[in-house]
Amino acid sequence: MGEAINLATGREIRIIDLVNWIKEIIGNDAGILFKKRRAWDKKSRLLAFIEKAKRILKYWGLLRTGRT
Repeated sequence: MGEAINLATGREIRIIDLVNWIKEIIGNDAGILFKKRRAWDKKSRLLAFIEKAKRILKYWGLLRTGRT
């Protein structure tokens, strides 16, 4: 115990696609407020490493939407 473990999809997903998918699931038709990127936020792409979760938790990722 006491270990950090990434629980993620195991694949890249655009934030806008994730937001739209969540909005669809919960039936939310509210708009999306876009803001400028924060000065310290330099990464344009992220992909969580889930190998530890696979090994310890037998976790294989979430978000099986069938979307690319």
